[in-house]
Amino acid sequence: MNKKIISVVMILILTITINCNTFAAPSTNETSELKQAQSSKKALQIKIENFNNEIDGVLNKIDINKTKMNEISQDIRKTQTELEIVEKNAMDQEDLFEKRARVMYINGVDSYLDVLLDSTSFSDLISRADTLEMIIKYDKNLIAKIEKQRNSIIKHRDTLNNENDKLSALKANNEIILTKLSKDIKEHKVLLSNVTKKETKLIADKKAKELAAAKIIKEQAANKRITMSRHLDPSESSTSKSDAVPNDVSNSTNYFIIESTAYSKGGFTSSGSRTNRDPNGYSTIAVDPRVIPMGSKVYVEGYGYAIASDTGSAIKGNIIDVFFNTEAEVLNWGRRNVKIRIINE
Repeated sequence: MNKKIISVVMILILTITINCNTFAAPSTNETSELKQAQSSKKALQIKIENFNNEIDGVLNKIDINKTKMNEISQDIRKTQTELEIVEKNAMDQEDLFEKRARVMYINGVDSYLDVLLDSTSFSDLISRADTLEMIIKYDKNLIAKIEKQRNSIIKHRDTLNNENDKLSALKANNEIILTKLSKDIKEHKVLLSNVTKKETKLIADKKAKELAAAKIIKEQAANKRITMSRHLDPSESSTSKSDAVPNDVSNSTNYFIIESTAYSKGGFTSSGSRTNRDPNGYSTIAVDPRVIPMGSKVYVEGYGYAIASDTGSAIKGNIIDVFFNTEAEVLNWGRRNVKIRIINE
């Protein structure tokens, strides 16, 4: 092997080695930035995992509050019914008392003393006295009963007001919890999305540079081989191939598939509204607020338009619970996968 060939080989090796070191290795700043982004993402994921555990606790608390709200609502209806009965009885007793007073007035009796003075004999006096004693005793009992019923009305009204105050407090508390929960979930999603985008971009940039460097090295190696072959054997030739960088195309759509169950127990929702099924309007559905924000208007395939206004301890992840008025409709719906579209968030 002559000196010319040895020189060409040495130059080729030296060039490839230098180019590999120059193009293949990412800069210290790029590596540090990627590590920092990945570290931030990991820390945020741990924070979100802890946050999800806290959310489960909050959703359980909301569930307990919702149960209490429905219990109080039943107590209010019961108290209201009892109050109406007591008020009617009181009105009946007062009406009876007034009728007796009118009868005495019509008969020209101003007082019980007049009844005694109109006695025709001693025996008639004794008889009238016994009768008056019974009437006075009855009147006293009637007046006492009316007073007792009036006090009962006041007590029932106070109870009703207290129950309403409790209900209002629970509804307000749930509203505060849900508002804060929705805000926290949204903020954490934004943070995770931003750090994930940054990490994806840095990884893509790094890969693109590595591919570009590999392509340049490959082309340079091919050129050196051609140059070398011309020195060694002009008849030899070499061709180079270029690697195409695949492009990911993401197809966005408003619809996504989600599992659905159904329930029919009416009452208050977590947001404080009443459960509602309106095929021509917006019905009630329960959601996991981490997946579908509370208050979102949605369209559910086979069910119709709905509002995410309820939650449930069993509703976690990609699942919704749609409300029906009857248990027969619930059984007919069963458990199924449906298409859902969020109209607004």
